[in-house]
Amino acid sequence: MTTAKYNCVARFDVKIRPTPDTYNSTNIQFKAGTQFQVSEIVPDRVDPTNPFKKWGKIFGGEFDGMYTALEYPNNSNPISTYTPIQDTTPPPTGIYIVHEIDVYNDGSITVDGKPI
Repeated sequence: MTTAKYNCVARFDVKIRPTPDTYNSTNIQFKAGTQFQVSEIVPDRVDPTNPFKKWGKIFGGEFDGMYTALEYPNNSNPISTYTPIQDTTPPPTGIYIVHEIDVYNDGSITVDGKPI
């Protein structure tokens, strides 16, 4: 991936883990207030059907490719905020082909005024 999909801010001290679950110990963490980016949001590796367990795959920096919990059960607020990044890349320039397609009540279709 070339760009991250979410801007995040740790609301508390949050652990950084090699896999998206709590079945691995770690002393690595982001301090509260740390800003980071994640390239995708993934479910918990051990409990993937639990919608209250959301992990972010860290994008860029020292911890690229590692995971941190974004939401977890028994927390009334997200552990870290995560805001989608809006893609502001302009569409490619070039030639665009435009056709007019009409569909009628009788099921007939025309393309550029010609029946098909």
